[in-house]
Amino acid sequence: MNPKIYYPEYSKNYPLLITNFMKRPLSMYPDDLALVYRNDDGRYFRFTWREWYARTCQHAHLLKALGVKEGDRVGAMALNHHRHLENIFATVGTGAISHPINIRLSLDHIGYVITHAEDYVIFVDEILLPLVELLYDRIKPAVKQFVYMSDKPGLPKTKIEPLVEYEALLKEQPTTFDWPELNEDTHATLYYTTGTTGLPKGALYTHRQVYLQCIHSLERMGNSVTLPDDPPRPNLTSFLTLIPFFHIHAWGTPFMMVHSAAKMVFSSKYTPDSFCELIQNEKVNATVMVPTMLAMLLEYPDLDQWDVSSLTSIAAPYPWV
Repeated sequence: MNPKIYYPEYSKNYPLLITNFMKRPLSMYPDDLALVYRNDDGRYFRFTWREWYARTCQHAHLLKALGVKEGDRVGAMALNHHRHLENIFATVGTGAISHPINIRLSLDHIGYVITHAEDYVIFVDEILLPLVELLYDRIKPAVKQFVYMSDKPGLPKTKIEPLVEYEALLKEQPTTFDWPELNEDTHATLYYTTGTTGLPKGALYTHRQVYLQCIHSLERMGNSVTLPDDPPRPNLTSFLTLIPFFHIHAWGTPFMMVHSAAKMVFSSKYTPDSFCELIQNEKVNATVMVPTMLAMLLEYPDLDQWDVSSLTSIAAPYPWV
């Protein structure tokens, strides 16, 4: 058997890179709504795939301008929103390592993982800047740059330095980027355990590992059992991302949703009323939740005041993620 007849060379040697995930929706649905983010003030931010990809390219240029090189760790102390997603994809696409930092660890453990990871730069949300200030003296020998992310222009008064403004610097960058052809075994993401037995332990994931986990997860979700009385599944997924990015890739959902060109909906925090508002307004039909979130929702007295009929799929933690 001639393998080139049945297995073309390009398919055998095609690198499994996370970068390719964001190219698919751009090429197929550039002007479809890609991301919706509602902040604490109730303000909405909406981006098409073309707009979000352009911002991610600008973010990649910003990383280069900050001196980030292939293999460097890029930390993020941030909630789930478009900027954090840009940070993850731009970081791994340039060959650096994305490190979403678990902000729910103790101060000692947060300081430990930052210094142990040797984060070159940390992107930090406005709401989390006080936490960084508490850690500053112990992490400043390791961290070379701090980038401030906020919905409002300007920089706050703080002892943290050097601190630069994300949106102001982003506007100065080109909206296209020549993504490098990385080896699929290049490290892409770094996550730390909660340290329940001693200090937190770092776990590195390669592009290939994340790529395969994403594809296999999507395949399993698509092949799950459907009972006769189950509601029909929508052709277009509108997905509410509730699990923090720092929790094992948010169970892989950011990568899966970008690859499948689903509309992703983000909220600054989880409360039953904010959950119901987004379900109703954005016609969300799928999400993943932990039992405590579900319990809060079931105990919510005003649940019947909202139209949540669009929601047809709620997944719980899978042992295979």
